[in-house]
Amino acid sequence: TFSFIPKLAIFSSRSLIIMAASIKSSAFSTVSQYLDNWPTPKKKILRTVQECIRKAAPKGEDVISYAMPAVLFDGKRVWYAGWDKHYSIYVPQVMAQYQNELKRYKTSKSAINFPWDEPVPVDLITKIAQSVMALPGKAAKTKIKSAQND
Repeated sequence: TFSFIPKLAIFSSRSLIIMAASIKSSAFSTVSQYLDNWPTPKKKILRTVQECIRKAAPKGEDVISYAMPAVLFDGKRVWYAGWDKHYSIYVPQVMAQYQNELKRYKTSKSAINFPWDEPVPVDLITKIAQSVMALPGKAAKTKIKSAQND
């Protein structure tokens, strides 16, 4: 098992809170460090997930957030992580709109779990990430505030 992977508890559909993370998880200051600690077959899958998210946010930044890799763009994040039996994406902002397409996967209020031994659902992950990135972000909020002040 991977002791460096944090255990998460989801308290709301809008937040990810770390309940317990091993000391090793803080050792990952970059996404590359996180990914490089996975065996090659799983690392390839996580890189594919990263590429799907990056396709939705080509100008996004790869960051470690809540001890997990994420792509950050305009104040919005799509997290992803590997676990012993599955890998997940964390998209609390849009979970409700994909209920029908996610019926075959285990989900929570914020996470979609994909089994390691199935093909990566590239189109689905890309579409979900695009939905998150299409949400109003910092730039949109700034424009709204400016318009209200005029």
